Amino acid sequence: MSETPNLELPYILAAQAQKHVTHNEAIRRLDALVQLAVSSRSEGTVPETPADGARYIVPDPAGDWPFAAGTIAAWQDGGWTELMPREGWIVHVADEQALLVFGTADWQPVSGSGSQTTPLLGVNAQADTTTRLAVSSANVRLDHEGGDQRLILNKATINDVGSIIFQAGFEGRAEFGLVGSDNLTLRVSADGTTWTDALVVDQSSGAVSLPQTSSGSSGEPATLPTPGCRLIMTNTSLLTLTTPLGPTVVLHNSAVSLDPSNPPTLSSSGLAASTLYYVYLKQTGGTFTLEASIDASTNDPRNGLPMRSGDFGQLLVGMVRTGSSGEFTDQPDKRWVASRWARRNRIVEDDLSQSFVTSSTSTYQKVVPSMQLDFLSWGDDAVSALAKMRVYNGVNRGAIYSAMLDSANTVLSSAYVVPVSPNVGISVCFGQPILSPEGENSIIVAVKVASGTGGVAASPGDARAQISASVLI
Repeated sequence: MSETPNLELPYILAAQAQKHVTHNEAIRRLDALVQLAVSSRSEGTVPETPADGARYIVPDPAGDWPFAAGTIAAWQDGGWTELMPREGWIVHVADEQALLVFGTADWQPVSGSGSQTTPLLGVNAQADTTTRLAVSSANVRLDHEGGDQRLILNKATINDVGSIIFQAGFEGRAEFGLVGSDNLTLRVSADGTTWTDALVVDQSSGAVSLPQTSSGSSGEPATLPTPGCRLIMTNTSLLTLTTPLGPTVVLHNSAVSLDPSNPPTLSSSGLAASTLYYVYLKQTGGTFTLEASIDASTNDPRNGLPMRSGDFGQLLVGMVRTGSSGEFTDQPDKRWVASRWARRNRIVEDDLSQSFVTSSTSTYQKVVPSMQLDFLSWGDDAVSALAKMRVYNGVNRGAIYSAMLDSANTVLSSAYVVPVSPNVGISVCFGQPILSPEGENSIIVAVKVASGTGGVAASPGDARAQISASVLI
């Protein structure tokens, strides 16, 4: 054996000549490795004028170094020497003020050293990438240093959660903190899955609500006011929430007031084209804002008001359907802005001076080119449709059927007439209340004939007939 097993120091052999050479080499190696400290482990350029005894950990990639990444480069007697680390070696890195230990393949921070972070820490428990700090103990004490002490829980966004959960058998039973909003909330659960808000403190006013507590001798929940806001289109790129029936709205089962002089707005910027959005009102740091979402609403069981699913701090205030370029549209034949509150009658209508002829006897044909009314409605809206037109049969006295269809070509209302003679126009007016589901709806004016060739126009020699259709919501 010519060297030591750990630091590879050379032995002086029996009867060896120039013993001082071997001895000095061992001394140089000891000088480089004992009390090991390096200047850096990120220097990719070999220093031009290093100080005698300077040491570096070769970075990965190695850059200009002629040595392997992770090895130690030591400047001694005017030249660089490569030293191969072994498992368990410890080094101090000066520019990081960190302590590293060499594992099986690379250098790793020693827990708690310098400015380095510890990715996982388990105290009598197993930490993982989800629970990075795990402690199993009868008590956990955080002491002061002679003054105040605060435990800070910082969440990323308003809709995230920053809270403390109390569990039994690893199932949640109570949670306290900022749960999906910036209001302070205390909620409880019997199974760790379904949660019920027991107390909510408004972040701006400090008003305290007890959502599950009855009030009065009748035992009925406290009555909250109906929101008095109305969503309107200011222009094709902006919606505004006005307050025609008062500024009061309800968030987190508490009544709060909007500022009529500073109404919340919603820009079309960033919204997808030809998409139905629900519009929600929320409060962030005392500021009311509008947010468009494809998420449908659900009724808050405490008050029956429509809120965004999963967040009773966002009140449904309207619907909007963007146009082909992502713009907002609210025009006579396309009512694509619908307020949830303070609703007023909306009329969707179109007039068309246009001759139209069809010989279809089995399928209703849409009166071209544009007899279609598009609108948004709520499930509880009262919708009535009416159409007026002048029809004729250009071949014989076959009956002419006129109808209003929905977007699935289902007949909503219809009428038929039998002309007294060919090419003689007869006026037709028909309509009735209709059931329209919540969301996008369309009314299409269409005709078909029993036989012959029928159409929508006036008799020969007259001006083209005017066809009109309207929907009252």
